[in-house]
Formats: sequence, structure tokens, C-alpha cells
Amino acid sequence: MRTNADRRPLQEIAYTSALSELGDRLRVQAFTFQGKVVTFLVQYETMIDGNLVPVVRYDTAHGHPHRDTLDRRGRIVKKDWLPDTTTPAEGWRQGERDLADNWARYKDEFLRSPR
Repeated sequence: MRTNADRRPLQEIAYTSALSELGDRLRVQAFTFQGKVVTFLVQYETMIDGNLVPVVRYDTAHGHPHRDTLDRRGRIVKKDWLPDTTTPAEGWRQGERDLADNWARYKDEFLRSPR
């Protein structure tokens, strides 16, 4: 169980949403404290050769909301920082909207990129 600095437990929110019948999905994980989002991950994943592969993700892994675009090996090829005023909750919502609306374009770009 994750805890905050005061050692009180964080509440976890985790779910996946299917985007297509071909294995495309949105994976979400967030932790809240006293009802406020403190960290999150929203990731678009696609099925390639029987494996779920991350394509684009929004998260707070470096202390501030940002978007990572990945290559087929899972390496970050582009990092886009969200504006400094973006809260984790806003970054989560933006990530869900963007990935739900644009996953097909991201998949096409991902599949066209060099292996």
C-alpha cells in the first residue's frame, strides 16, 4: 500500500477501458489523498504479436504532469510537459480525453515508426 509523507494510506483508483476489439486499451492508475489526485498514469496500449505494448502515456512520474510518446522498444521518443499550472487531476482528465479521442492516430504513427 502506498502512503503519503505522513504515512497515511493513499487511495488507489485503477481500471482499463477497451478502445477497440483488436486489443487497444486505455489503462488508468491514480492515487488520491483526501479526495485529491496526487499521482496518475493514463496509458494507451495496443496489442502487437500477442503482447500489450505502451504507445503514449500521461503521468506524473517526474513530479509534474507530462505526455510521453514511446517507440516499439518502450523507449521515450518525445516528452511533452503540460503547463506548469496543470494539476495532477487536470493532467489525468486531459490524458484520458486525448488518448480516447486520438488513439487511432497514435497507433498509426506508432506502427509506421522504425522498429
